[in-house]
Amino acid sequence: MSLESFQAALTLGMAGSAFGSRNEDWGHAESSAEKQRVVQQLGGVGAITVGPPSWPVPEESVFTVATVESVATGKTGGDLVRDIAMRYADSLATDMHNRPISTYMLREVSRLQPADLEDGIFQDYNDHATHSSAALRGLCVGLRYHKPKQVRELVAATVDIARILHHHPVAYMGAVTAALFTSYAIQEKEMREWGAGLLTTLPMILEYVASSGRDVIQSMSTYQVFEQTWREYLHMRGMTDGERQPNFPQKYDIKKRDMLYQSFALPNKELGSTGLDATLIAYDALLSSGSSWEALCNNSMFHSGQGKVSGALAASWWGIQHGFSPVPLCNYNHVEFKDRLLECASKLYELSW
Repeated sequence: MSLESFQAALTLGMAGSAFGSRNEDWGHAESSAEKQRVVQQLGGVGAITVGPPSWPVPEESVFTVATVESVATGKTGGDLVRDIAMRYADSLATDMHNRPISTYMLREVSRLQPADLEDGIFQDYNDHATHSSAALRGLCVGLRYHKPKQVRELVAATVDIARILHHHPVAYMGAVTAALFTSYAIQEKEMREWGAGLLTTLPMILEYVASSGRDVIQSMSTYQVFEQTWREYLHMRGMTDGERQPNFPQKYDIKKRDMLYQSFALPNKELGSTGLDATLIAYDALLSSGSSWEALCNNSMFHSGQGKVSGALAASWWGIQHGFSPVPLCNYNHVEFKDRLLECASKLYELSW
């Protein structure tokens, strides 16, 4: 796997988050069809220059940059989470300066005390901390630990990173899914096998959570919905064992796709906003879009819910597989934080081999 794959994973992922967000302003466009009409009115995917002011990256991606830069240092364990917490806190005055930030993220980042590993970094278990941004922040761990023998290191690092700001099984299992699928893409593992691989990895997540001793009872009582929904999806696609190609409807149009995506959403949560549905949408979009960048954008970024994380995940995995060449230059050349991400990609490439 080439350095370009690492670079494309981070850069196209950042572009995907900006595309899916559209500066948090889709106007009255709420459905997939309406969002895709907006894109066509702008000249289509290939005519859009991703970058500020019209297409900046959302807050989820800003904190993802801090995560990537920390993981690229090669730090591990407590040193890594302390460094990430420090970078998150610093981001409020630097990268997040003059940017809109959600009340949730402002509160959680402001409480961090990086010097106190036991009580000042990890969030307590939180019923509401299901957000998909943990998956985006965890994705880069799959670039650091992409070898099959490193899966336990991948799980441990990703769960810890997720629980800094989002301590809920839906969040940290979504984060592990994102990192794991990134590692599979680097391994050039057949995509039909990814979901089955996830199912075999879920027990390792629970083992690590139990061994960490943090809010174990609450976590163990709420993880089932994640596993069950993924099993139902893989069964529907005929991929439970990872041995067969996915089974898609002969006519998999916008209406059918929207109905399926909506079935992934948790009660009272916007579609695409949790670690469960964002990862499912990204995987389904990757499987169904083939080598078409435009199809991937439509299916993972421009759907009826929040497309900023599902779009980023799908674009990262797609980028590992296809690189930059099929993507219009304007879609990523001016994306925010590009130079910093390219530097991190080089460091992660050297570290991970």
